[in-house]
Formats: sequence, structure tokens, C-alpha cells
Amino acid sequence: NPKEHAEALTGLPMTVVDDDGSPCGAKYFVLWNPPIIDRSLGLRCSASQEAERLMAFLIAHYSAPTIAFTRARRTAELLYRYVRETLEKQAPRLAAKVRSYRGGYLPEERRELERMLFSGELMGVMSTNALELGIDIGSLEACLVVGYPGSIASTWQQAGRAGRKSDESLAVLIASSQPVDQYMVSHPDYFFGQRHEDVITDPRNPFVLAAHLRCALQELPLDAGDLEYFGPDTPGIVRILADVGEATEISGRWYWSGPEYPAGDINLRNADPNTYTIEDVSSGKPRVIGTTDEWNAFTSLHTEAIYLHEGETYFVENLDLERRVATVRAQETDYFTVGVDRAEIRMIRQGDAWTEQKAERWQKGLGPAQVTSLVYMFRKIKFYGSDSLGFGGLNLPPHQLYTEAAYVAPPRNLLRALREAGLQPEEGMLGAANAIAGVLPALVMCDPADIGAVKDSANLATPAIFIYDRFEGGVGYARRVFERMDEVLAAALELVENCPCQ
Repeated sequence: NPKEHAEALTGLPMTVVDDDGSPCGAKYFVLWNPPIIDRSLGLRCSASQEAERLMAFLIAHYSAPTIAFTRARRTAELLYRYVRETLEKQAPRLAAKVRSYRGGYLPEERRELERMLFSGELMGVMSTNALELGIDIGSLEACLVVGYPGSIASTWQQAGRAGRKSDESLAVLIASSQPVDQYMVSHPDYFFGQRHEDVITDPRNPFVLAAHLRCALQELPLDAGDLEYFGPDTPGIVRILADVGEATEISGRWYWSGPEYPAGDINLRNADPNTYTIEDVSSGKPRVIGTTDEWNAFTSLHTEAIYLHEGETYFVENLDLERRVATVRAQETDYFTVGVDRAEIRMIRQGDAWTEQKAERWQKGLGPAQVTSLVYMFRKIKFYGSDSLGFGGLNLPPHQLYTEAAYVAPPRNLLRALREAGLQPEEGMLGAANAIAGVLPALVMCDPADIGAVKDSANLATPAIFIYDRFEGGVGYARRVFERMDEVLAAALELVENCPCQ
């Protein structure tokens, strides 16, 4: 939906130009399903392990410049570490020609890696979606997509990073054990025949709109005609800015009266304004090696965490919440850590803020909500496997998010019948929430991390599944779920029915 997306973003009429004249050679696209290691559970060899083997093989035996896209920063770092160590055994001269790339690196580090990629100095790079768009990375011959990225559009965008000239190229989508990954590789006609998903834009998000207005007022005074371009909610938000001393009305025009430069508060790479700095104290003098947002700091940089940076391990000595600084020290370990969190949701019922509908098979609703997430423990996991080496407790503050959420609740008579049959519907709804979360990226163009799903019994006095946007104020994902609830539930049911596990 490029036309609708651009018009929603700008408020202006648009014309789509879709005649692609760029050179493009033949691309071989492989759907790669790792071998099963536990048939009863439907578990397969991890996508990361397959990617490590494939990437090392392509580089060592074919000298094929290769990029591997992962869904998480930690996965990119682990894959880099594993491939580098494999190449040190198979092709030592090439081990130094692979690197990792992700958000959180310092700008000068990213620019240097981009230069090395473009010039052909690197044979391989393991990246998050930070390299999916907007950066010229030169000519690559192969692309490994490690785990389904969440949308067909994103998959093709990543695959398109290889073979950007007229030469032949290879793209491999390596499926994880997740149901949506298995659905994609089991239904190639769906994957190759489906149109790209719609992009969702919500210009009326009050948090985004307020930020736009602050920047606009700082540049030029705005009159009533100017404010119309920002939508019908603008007058109310301008008055809120006036109440906090950031806007002043003089003779029918609004002027910026805030003390700061508002554009400086906007992070183009991250929606979270709370940035944490990572300081390495290995040499005695603190040295900044990266940055991250607050949630990643809580899950990956808590005290006693193992932080991965360019494939090396660092022990986190302290996370200073007031200064927003994580202090780390280089330390060789045989494990890494993963933060474990839980989330609770509270409906914000003010007037008619919630839209609710009842049908024969379900009740659904849409409205504002507060989500409270807490990282309460961490796991130690051994490298080159999933063996747990232990756990550790954490005492971190809760992370609160005001957003938009949708819910779906089964009818009470169905719940009663299930209980009378000796079943536990609440446990089944936990699985249903996971299944719904699994299909949403394919139905609503988003990253799996953009949407949360929780089972809750407190808000409605009956069990319900809540789906919420992981962005302040919401960006329209939950709204799309509410509008397409039948389709979402049908897709989740099909996902479960087609799962080979027992």
C-alpha cells in the first residue's frame, strides 16, 4: 500500500511509480527447513546453527560474500562468534574478514563497517535489520535470512541485499521451530504468491503528533490554517503544550515558548527516548563502546549479565539507572545470559474510550491500556547449545507503557463446559496467545517484537487474550487486529492444526 502509506504520512495526494528499471540477475531462493531433533515436540535444529554452517561453507568453499540477517542483536553477535571460530579452523585467512553489525554500535564503528562492506574488504557480515534498508553495502552474492523476519515484505527486502547488480545470487530463508516459520516453508505457494503486507501508519498517535508540533512550533509560528494540516486532534494537543509552557498564543498564532531544542529529543533510530551508555572499564579508564534503549538495558545489561559486542564477551559490573550507564569489563566466559520478563495489562476505562463488541463465539474490544513489564530474572546459557547453567534474580524497576490494546474473550458458557470436562481453559489460552502472536506479523506488517500478547483474567472478570502495541500511544497494530479478529483467530487455528508436534 505505498500510495496509502505515503498519503497518511504526508497528508498529500500521491502517485505510485512502480516500474523498476534497476539491473537484477537471476536469484535462487531456497526455503531451508533444519532437520528435526525431537519429533514429539516438533523441535528442529536451531536456525542459528544451520546459518553458522551454511555461512562458513559459502565463505570458505566458494569465497561468496554473504550477509546473514537475524531477528535479534544477541543472535547476530552469537552467529558472528560461531562463524568466526569455524572459519579459524576451516579457512584461517578468512576469519578476520567477517564482522557483526547492529544497532547500539557507535556511529563511527557503523560507518567503518559500512565502508569495509562497500569496498569488498569483508566476506561476511551478520546483521539485524539495521542493514535492511538505506545503506549501500556493495555487491554480495548470498543472503541468509535466519528465521522468518515477520513479514513477506521484509523477507524480500533482506533477500534483495544480495545480487544487486546483474550477477546471479542466492537467498536462503532458514526456518526456526516457530509455527509461523514452519508454515512459510511448508506452504511455498503462499510465500511466493502472497502480496506484500500493508504498512500501518498512525499520524494521530498523540505522542508522535505532540513531538511533530513541538518541532514545527520551534521553526515557525503556526496559525489555525497551519494546524489543520496536522489533523483534528491538533487544537487539544497545542493547548496541552500551552499548559506546560511550551506554546503561547499571540493574535491568533501559536509560538514556541519552550526552553530547549525539541528536535534534539527525537531519536530517528529508536522510539525509546531513554538511551543508556555502555562503558568498558577493562583498561581502567572508562571507554564508551555502545548505546542501547532502556528495555534492552534491562534485559541485556543488568548486573551480572554477559554483554556481547563484536563477538567478544563482557561482564556487566553495574547498571546505574540514574546516570543510565552500564559498566562492563572484558571477560572470557563459556556462557551468555538472557533476561526473563513478565507483563501485566490494565485497561484504562475513561468514558467511552473502549469500543467493545459481542458475537456468538467471542467478545472483543479495543482501547487504551497500561502495560507493566518486569525483568525479574536471567538465565545463563552455554555457548554452542541451549543448556541452562543456572538462574539469577534481578531487582529492576517495572517498565510502563501507555498504548493501545485489543482483546478477545471466549463466551462464559464455553469456559464452563471446558471446566466441566476436566480441562483447564486458562492453560489453553496461554497457548492461544502464543499462537496469535505467532501469526500477527504475517497479517499485520510488523516485527514480532512490535506486538505483545498476554493472557489476563483481572480486567474483565473472565479470561481474555490481550494484544498490544509495544509503542507509546500505539501505532495501529492492535486496531488492525480488532478489525480483523475473525481472520486472526482463523490463522492461529490453522497454525495449530498444521503443527506436526504431538
